[in-house]
This record gives sequence, structure tokens and C-alpha cells, in this order.
Amino acid sequence: MLLLRDCRYVVTPTEDGDVKVLEGVSILINDDGVIQQVGDVDVNGAEVVKCDGVAIPGLFNAHTHLAMTMFRGLVSDHELEDWLNVIWGMEKRLTSDVILKGFELGLIESIMNGTSAVLDMYFNPDVVDLVERYGIRVFEGPTFIDNLRDPKLTENELRNLVSRVRDSKLIKPILNLHSVYANSEDTLMRVRELKEELNLRLHTHVSETRREVYTVRGRYGLYPVEVLSKFGLLDSSAILVHLGWVTNWELELIVRAQATAVHCPSSNMKLATAGFFPIKELLKGTNVALGTDGPGTGDSRICLRR
Repeated sequence: MLLLRDCRYVVTPTEDGDVKVLEGVSILINDDGVIQQVGDVDVNGAEVVKCDGVAIPGLFNAHTHLAMTMFRGLVSDHELEDWLNVIWGMEKRLTSDVILKGFELGLIESIMNGTSAVLDMYFNPDVVDLVERYGIRVFEGPTFIDNLRDPKLTENELRNLVSRVRDSKLIKPILNLHSVYANSEDTLMRVRELKEELNLRLHTHVSETRREVYTVRGRYGLYPVEVLSKFGLLDSSAILVHLGWVTNWELELIVRAQATAVHCPSSNMKLATAGFFPIKELLKGTNVALGTDGPGTGDSRICLRR
């Protein structure tokens, strides 16, 4: 048991979706990390922490690349496509050990900054053990990205992960699709099949730059969100990251599908993507979340800075 005693302020959600602020109360947390009681509480034998600051719910980082902690500050002053060309060359030379160390550093940094759940787009099978050790909730899965790895290998890793973490309370599998432009039509169709078969949520970058939109339009004659819709990948389980270059009719598709939109403002500023995340329009019709992106582009994993 852990007792946060005499918190100066406690910010807590209400049943109607609002928040309220409590003053001078304590928080009792059981050995599974679950809050048991908030109020005037005291328990013999509990570990006591004097809490004279503000206690808030754990933060959810809705988009990051944990293992890319190693890339912080390495490639600056590049637009996204040029940045990716450099980074992808580096990633091809990464060893499993380096990926695990970067992932572990990312977990530690997240926890130190008040994050209790992370939606990650990076993968190594051994990260499962790290997540269990640190006790943070992570949505995780290998990434479909045709120009870096065989999609059959990615599918095998995904199936193994789903089987391995079936009973885990902390790590949940997710279907990571890097983007429409970095994958073939065959991969997009296979991803849809896996999504339905394994009942997984989709997590993907969408319309981050103008160049990306032009690339997709040239290939399909459609805008990126329209392509997702065409391949049956746009629904309420889809998590769409960036959305800086979307049209009004794509916004209508997103809202109609009730997909989640994720804004990564720090990353967009550093990469000078020059787009505009339509936050007002999206907030009126669907769920909107914040992400830090990876340290290579977002620099920091402090969610509150967003």
C-alpha cells in the first residue's frame, strides 16, 4: 500500500466528464497500483509520502517512439522527408541491444514526467519484460513499413506479441502502420485483414506534410484519409497522428468514423511541417489527444509542455 498524505490539491475527473479539485485530502493506492480511496484516509503499514503539491491523473502520451531516445538532437534543421532519409539509414544499423536501451530510457523518462500510459510506434520482442518491470502501461506492436522490413516478418512478430501478452495488465498489442505512403497496396489490404482477425486498434501517421499528401495523391488519386477509408482502415478504433494537411471532406470522414486524432505540436514545429492541425473542428466531433512524438523530432517527452 502507498499513501499520498495531505495532498495540497488533487485534480480528479468526475462521472460527467468534467474535473474537480479537492484540497487537503489523501490518496490510498493498493499494491497493484490502483487508487482505492481519495479523502480523509489513513492506513497502518502503508508506505507514506508527504504530498504538499498537486496530484493529477497520470498522463497519456498518445504518440511516441520510445526507442528513438538515442536519436535526440542527432538530425536537426531538416524537413520531415529529408530527416527520414537520414534516420532510416541509421535505423537499418541499429542492434537489438541499442533498441532495448533506448526503449528503457524512454520508459524512465516518461515515468519521471508523470506519464502512466504510452502509445508507442517501435518494437523489439524483449520490450515486454521491460514494461512489466517498470509498471507503466504501453500500447505496443511492430511497425508495418515496407521500405525497411518485410511485412511478413512484421506480421509474425505481431502474432507472437498478441499471444505473449494476452494476459498482461500493462502491455496491449496495437497495429502500427507507419503511413500510407511507406506501404504498398498489398500491405494495406493485409493490415486490414489482421486488424479484423486480431481485433486490434490501428495507429498510423497521416497527412503530416504537404509532400506526403502529394505523394499519396499521385499514387492513388486520393488524399491520405480517403485512402485509409478505401482500404477499410478508418473507423472508431483508428488513431490518426498529425493531420496537418487534411481537407474539409477528410475531416468529415474522420468525424463520421469517430476516429481518434492525435496532435504532436512540438514535433510539427521542429520539422517545420507548416500544416495546421484543425483542433477546433475535430474537438467538436471526435476524440482528440496529445503526443510528444519521438525525441528525434519532439526532443522532450514532457506531455505537459504540449
